[in-house]
Amino acid sequence: MYLDVVSRSFRIRLIVGISLFLIALILVNSVFFYHYIDRGLGELYSQRVSTAFYFKTELIRDTLSIYGLFALVCLFGIVALIILSTHRVVGPLVGVKRVAARMAEGGLDATARFRKKDAVLPLADALNELATKYRDRHSSICEAIDELYQDTCELSLLVQNGDAEAAEDKRLKMVRKVEEVNKWLSGIRV
Repeated sequence: MYLDVVSRSFRIRLIVGISLFLIALILVNSVFFYHYIDRGLGELYSQRVSTAFYFKTELIRDTLSIYGLFALVCLFGIVALIILSTHRVVGPLVGVKRVAARMAEGGLDATARFRKKDAVLPLADALNELATKYRDRHSSICEAIDELYQDTCELSLLVQNGDAEAAEDKRLKMVRKVEEVNKWLSGIRV
């Protein structure tokens, strides 16, 4: 069985968020770059040649500065988005660990509760389903053991009273009950 540990909507929101951030940053950078290089070259030909030569060397230097700044802002922005998104993964995983530890100690009433936007909501649902199944199985086994104890007491009375036929029926009923409990126990996977 395939299990999505991190919800699909979380992955999509993260990718869309990073993409929108990059697109906005590229647009801002393009507008800034356009306004930076939008200069008059001068009225006379000699002024234009002189300005173009100076502008060429200045443009190369400033382009590297502008795009270096762009790269740094991109890097910090993506890191910030990832850091802000990790609480949707790490926090719930700590909760899953806590619930699993309680279940391992016998606390089968433990359930994982998360917000709808948490990234590992499918994992929490699977853990809750596991806890419910084990809780039901544990309850059934406890009931069967109680019934077997009562049947044992009844069987003892039947044997003491010498009712062999009723004692044999009770013994067969107990054997079926033990087989049922063994089946439940063999279904538990650790």
